[in-house]
Amino acid sequence: MAFIARYKAKTGNSRYDHELETRMGKLFPKGLEKVTLQSSRTPPSDGAIIKQENKLVSDAGLKVGDIIVAVYEIRVHNLPQYSFARETSKAPEMDLIVWRQDHYLQIKCSPPGHRFNADFATYSAR
Repeated sequence: MAFIARYKAKTGNSRYDHELETRMGKLFPKGLEKVTLQSSRTPPSDGAIIKQENKLVSDAGLKVGDIIVAVYEIRVHNLPQYSFARETSKAPEMDLIVWRQDHYLQIKCSPPGHRFNADFATYSAR
C-alpha cells in the first residue's frame, strides 16, 4: 500500500486508486487521522506497544512499555497501521508520538530502514 501511495504521489497516475482506496478503507476504517503532540491529551486506548528493548530501541530514546500512537502525525491504533505509517516517508528520521506511563512525548529517531528489529504488538486498554 505504501508503494502504491508513493507511486501515485510521484507520477500522478491514478491506475491503482481503486485498489489503494479499498485497502486503506480496510486498514484505516475511520480514515487517516492526523494528530499532533499538542492535540494528544488523554491516555490512549490503543496503539503499538514496544515489547522488547534492543540497542536501536534504546538509542531512539524508547523503552519497553512505550505505546506509539502516531507516526508522521498519522494516528495508529494497531501494529498494522504502525507498519503502514512508518513507510509513508522516506526521510531518514522518523517522527513518533509516544505515550510513556503518564504523558506523551515526541521522539525523532533514525533506525535503519525505519525498523527497530524488536518485538512490537498491538496495544489495547480494553
